[in-house]
Amino acid sequence: MHSLFLVHQSAYRPRHSTETAVVSVLDEIFHEVDSGKVCAPVLLDLSAAFDTVDHSILLTVLKDRFGIKGVLDWFMSYLTGRIQCTSASAG
Repeated sequence: MHSLFLVHQSAYRPRHSTETAVVSVLDEIFHEVDSGKVCAPVLLDLSAAFDTVDHSILLTVLKDRFGIKGVLDWFMSYLTGRIQCTSASAG
């Protein structure tokens, strides 16, 4: 086994599901709150969220309207310069 899964990864693992992921996140939140800390989870599902959005407009809105700076480069690298390719061959 190559141990490619992250410790807290629930997807594509036996006996793991959306439910185990939610329980894990809630456990972390409760632990932080019980320690007297403020906790605000940020959850992103980027699988198909940006398929129909003009990426340049989205990046401009994130920067100008919402003031996102620290992760803007990450969003930019995720949304630009990507291509999708599908191939099929007859058996």
